[in-house]
Amino acid sequence: MLLKTGGSRRRCPESFPDTSTAPSQSSRRMLSPSAAQNMRRAAKGQRELHHTTMDAVEVCILGSDCRGVAGTVLDVSQRELRIGVDAPIVRGTRIDVVLHRRVTISGLIRFCRRSQVGYQIGLLIESIYYAQSTSADHPHDDQLSLYLAGKGLTTMEIIHTRDHLAACRSCIKRLIETAAISGQMRRPYLAKTTASFHA
Repeated sequence: MLLKTGGSRRRCPESFPDTSTAPSQSSRRMLSPSAAQNMRRAAKGQRELHHTTMDAVEVCILGSDCRGVAGTVLDVSQRELRIGVDAPIVRGTRIDVVLHRRVTISGLIRFCRRSQVGYQIGLLIESIYYAQSTSADHPHDDQLSLYLAGKGLTTMEIIHTRDHLAACRSCIKRLIETAAISGQMRRPYLAKTTASFHA
């Protein structure tokens, strides 16, 4: 499977069989200016919405041998993934995280810490690739509730919901209404969303 990162091509090991065509350039999702601004704000200590998960993924360590390891996504935020792995990976290493061979998240390891079971790495998300077009279906109300709660969705559902909300004004309105009903309007994540909706 060919994965494109920063204009170059790297071939992942045979442990990642290619079940679809390589992601096209049109499927590439680079960080938008607003996402980059969110990253800067988060770096200054502003809180983000975090989602807890337990999704198995394939981690491709980019380099001369592009070796692959198994991992588990533990936490998803706007700009970062926290992933559990068996062995340490050096801070500053570039990796691709492959979700069910349908989505590839590329980025830079920001930290690597020992945990009770193995190690945890923090991946700073730089780009997201889709092997095929994502569904344009609107998330249902239960999915929006779980998105606000920060638990109960898979990593792919979280990414799809986040990307859909960035482009769908009607779903942003539904998200705000859901937050009001559930008493979560004061969550820091919603401040910018509400402001952009009323702009």
